[in-house]
Amino acid sequence: FEASISKSTARVNIVVTGLQVHTDRFFEGKIVEEWSRFPLSQHRLYQNLLRPNVRSPLIVSGDVHMAELLRRDCQRPHDWKQQTVNAGVMRSLVEVTTSGMTHSWGSSVCIGETFTCIPT
Repeated sequence: FEASISKSTARVNIVVTGLQVHTDRFFEGKIVEEWSRFPLSQHRLYQNLLRPNVRSPLIVSGDVHMAELLRRDCQRPHDWKQQTVNAGVMRSLVEVTTSGMTHSWGSSVCIGETFTCIPT
């Protein structure tokens, strides 16, 4: 994965994973298998998706028996081997969870760094 994405020239980079990546925003707590249970691997995935050449990354995940749209606002690191004009620029990583749209968990809006959830 790292070798392929580092050479990507695609306009959109779609990464498919069986586990949710941004689940720390999940308002029901640790009830599903998720990337945050593997923090070093999650960090490594984020670092690869934030590479300057990776344009329009989109994460597609599943296996939680509901659909969800998540966004994480990230900042590209300043310590890339090759400094670019985009280092330190804010960038959003969007995740679409597509598994089983047959269940309803209600809806909520997560706000701020503490991810306070407000029922809608």
